[in-house]
Amino acid sequence: MKVRPLAPADIPKLRALGDSAGYEYPDLNGPHIESVQIVEDDEGNIVAAAAAKSIIELYLWSDPERHPSTRLIAVRLLHEALIAELAKLQYHEANIFLPP
Repeated sequence: MKVRPLAPADIPKLRALGDSAGYEYPDLNGPHIESVQIVEDDEGNIVAAAAAKSIIELYLWSDPERHPSTRLIAVRLLHEALIAELAKLQYHEANIFLPP
């Protein structure tokens, strides 16, 4: 087996593997795919692949002294503002880390 970078001919094969797994994989031609590596067998068949995708990490600061409904409204407003800002950068997903 050997490891090599993604080739255009690999994309339909990887799409079929993803469809058969029932999981929605990212578009390998998307703007946030940084690297895709393929492992192939001695006959050139794909054994496995991995893609590195850049994502956004969000952090929330919230005043615990505020009423929960006020904090919820603030989160909704932040969410709407961040969606608009991040869409300009072509991001459509993010991970958020919340304090306990």
